[in-house]
Amino acid sequence: MSESVFLAPLEHRNNPLNKQEKNKYKRIVIYFTSIILLFSIVGFSFSITYEYAIYTSSAIICILIMIILEIGKKIIKLRGGIKT
Repeated sequence: MSESVFLAPLEHRNNPLNKQEKNKYKRIVIYFTSIILLFSIVGFSFSITYEYAIYTSSAIICILIMIILEIGKKIIKLRGGIKT
C-alpha cells in the first residue's frame, strides 16, 4: 500500500501538474490508502467482512500494478522505444 503514496499522482505529458496540485493529490492518496488499509485490517479480523477485505486488497494490488506499468511505459517512451 505504501507504493501508492510514492507512485501517485501520475500526470499526462501534455498537461503536467504543478507542485501544488501534486501535493494535493498525494495527500488525497494518503487519506484513501489509510482508510482502505484500516478497513482491510479490521475486515480480516471478522468472518463477516473477511471476503470484502480480500476483494479490497486485491483491487489495490491491481491498481498498483497498473500504475507501475504506466511508469514503465513512460520510461520506455523517453528512451526511444523498444528496439528489436
